[in-house]
Amino acid sequence: MLIVEDESAVRELVADILASAGYAVREAGNGIEALAVLAGQDSAVDLVLTDVVMPEMNGPSLAAELAARCPEIPVLFMSGYADDQILSQGLDARSRPLLNKPFSGHELRRAVRTMLEAQRDRRP
Repeated sequence: MLIVEDESAVRELVADILASAGYAVREAGNGIEALAVLAGQDSAVDLVLTDVVMPEMNGPSLAAELAARCPEIPVLFMSGYADDQILSQGLDARSRPLLNKPFSGHELRRAVRTMLEAQRDRRP
């Protein structure tokens, strides 16, 4: 799983929660870093968990790039912003999976599990 979050404290906390739940976790500070991680030799990623608002490349732009390059990788968004600010970033939160900050470890693990199970169920 790849966590994309520009705030290092949030990124590290999310990574720790998911690693303690048994997930293999990689991290990136923005969308550009995430694409570099995904282009690496060991780039097997089952899920991208990305913040919506980030410098250099926001979450919706990253998701669009992923859809073109790796359409099989699901994207789960997270944000602490209000709906109108999320819309201004190019994301319609009603049509995409979104985890609202602040969230608990339980909510995070449940959202990730739900996304991974849905992805597994879509595979032939």
